[in-house]
Amino acid sequence: MMSEPKTLTIEDKKYISPVWVIPIVAILIGLWLGYKSLSEKGPVISITFDNASGVAVSKTEVRYKDVTVGKVTEVTLSDDLKTVKIKAEMDKEMKHHLSPETRFWVVRPQVTIGKISGLSTLFSGVYIAMDPGPKGPFTKRFTGLENPPPIDSEIKGKTFVLRARTLGSIQQGSPIYFRQIKAGEITSFHLDEKDGWVEIEAFVTEPYAQWVNKRSRFWNVSGFNISINASGIEAQTGSLTSLIQGGVAFDEGPVKNNPAADKSYFYLYSNYKAVLDGDYTVKYPYVLHFKESVRGLTAGATVEYKGIKVGRVTNVELQNIQDVREYGVNVFIEIEPQRFDPNKLINQNQMNQEVKNLIDQGLRAQLQIGSLLTGALYVDLIERKDEAGMMMTDNRSDIPEIPTVLGQHKKLTEQLSDITDKINKFPIDQIGNELSASLGSLQRILATLEEKDTADAFADTINALKETSQKLDQAAENGNRLMQSLDGTLAQDGKFMYELETMMEEIRRAAQSLESLTTTLNEEPDALIFGKGRSNEDK
Repeated sequence: MMSEPKTLTIEDKKYISPVWVIPIVAILIGLWLGYKSLSEKGPVISITFDNASGVAVSKTEVRYKDVTVGKVTEVTLSDDLKTVKIKAEMDKEMKHHLSPETRFWVVRPQVTIGKISGLSTLFSGVYIAMDPGPKGPFTKRFTGLENPPPIDSEIKGKTFVLRARTLGSIQQGSPIYFRQIKAGEITSFHLDEKDGWVEIEAFVTEPYAQWVNKRSRFWNVSGFNISINASGIEAQTGSLTSLIQGGVAFDEGPVKNNPAADKSYFYLYSNYKAVLDGDYTVKYPYVLHFKESVRGLTAGATVEYKGIKVGRVTNVELQNIQDVREYGVNVFIEIEPQRFDPNKLINQNQMNQEVKNLIDQGLRAQLQIGSLLTGALYVDLIERKDEAGMMMTDNRSDIPEIPTVLGQHKKLTEQLSDITDKINKFPIDQIGNELSASLGSLQRILATLEEKDTADAFADTINALKETSQKLDQAAENGNRLMQSLDGTLAQDGKFMYELETMMEEIRRAAQSLESLTTTLNEEPDALIFGKGRSNEDK
């Protein structure tokens, strides 16, 4: 009996083929490498420059202290074609140092009068330098500098603003000296659009910044100065560097241990002599209007306030000669605000307000005589509340005006005119005639004595001498009255007074001699013949 065949059962089992192990491992490795690459990749930043001369993709590096911290990945033009956008991939560690204060610039070969830099790029190519600056919020977009910053952000110090009329030979990078030691340098400069002054930023490093006080003086040491005076020829010059690229120096000032704050303002003197002379660079214009004569007032004459120089006259000109009502003289002056408060730096508007307040309190301008010998005048700012002061009816200029009052020199001129009239009335001819008559009387006395008619002529002689003495006394009295009149108008040490007093003294002596002679002749009639005292001895 045949057995039935067995049924075969086929089981379908699923398993992973060893062939797939290799792709899976490869995928895992790829994912790990991708994650590692992304995790280690630094930030990509964008830097805008005016031009990208020498910058190449994948070649130009970003460096900090000559250490590569990034590389340029893309260079494109802006939409308006005016700037160049550079993308650079930075190292991961630099992410915390990318803030709005971070600065970038392209390092190229640069040769200037003051220094030579970037020569290594002639062989290695240009690179982008980085200055991290202080830490701040992370940012990706930056505007590159066209020139390297003069001071690294790591250097400690203070920045001060110097104001000057002209820049002179000062430039970016010019050194700053303290006691002939380099203490910093000029970082930048610009023109103040409000008043047209040049503002210069000066960075002074530590420890020299602590010597900059609120009353410190800064002056220009560029070039050299030569002066000729009674002591000889004096020459002042700075270092060779300052001769080439300009320079600035400063001192502690008259008040020490009073450090100036960062961003403080200072005047920049033209040279050290200007510091010694007390000249100031900031001067604000004002105009004065006079109806009187200003003969003797010239450009350069001083403007004084309470006996202290506060400015100078810049110009003197006639004003509106066609209009009789406005006919007069305009005197333009400059006032130096630091004369009033050396610690306070004010602008034109603030100074105008200060002057307006003083005018409301009675400030007036007046002409004064500076020298009787030359007749030179100066402008004196005085307080005269009782007078409104004279001003232009229509001041069409933008220059503020200070009211004026009549000067004392006009009164003095009138007094001198009176003195001249009195001198002209002085009876010099009469005195000469009287002296001539006196001499004639003496000659007659001598002629009479020679004829030996002394007894008969003595009476006439004595009478003539008495008459002469009276006339001399009268002349002396006239002179005394003139002296009393002149005392009120002339100084006692003047040349005219000295000569007049000498003449009067001689007249007094002559009168006294004649009076003595008269007395002697009365007592001893024969004294002219035998001598005084001889007649008594003979007796």
